[in-house]
Amino acid sequence: HEFRSRHYEENSTIHVGNLPNGTLSLKINKLFSGFGKIELITLKRSYKENEYALVKFATVRSALAAVKYYETRNLTIKGSYLRVTMSNQLRKVPYSMKKCTEDFLC
Repeated sequence: HEFRSRHYEENSTIHVGNLPNGTLSLKINKLFSGFGKIELITLKRSYKENEYALVKFATVRSALAAVKYYETRNLTIKGSYLRVTMSNQLRKVPYSMKKCTEDFLC
């Protein structure tokens, strides 16, 4: 997949979904630091859903390289298959507020 929209070109954050409970940022850093400098790792924990992480790279190129690399590989932690995508692909917007624009993929 090629990421050509303006939003992707400005976005250097990836979404790492389906993390098993208790995953540490050190593990996330180890998995993704080979793609470039990581500026921030934010772990989101929820009692209703699986955990996920937002990984902000210093450059868009690093973020795209990480997504492209793991697109074709089964990345697992403790038996959980992780999903690695650009962060805005999973943005939740109430249906009544959705507008098809260049920045929001419908």
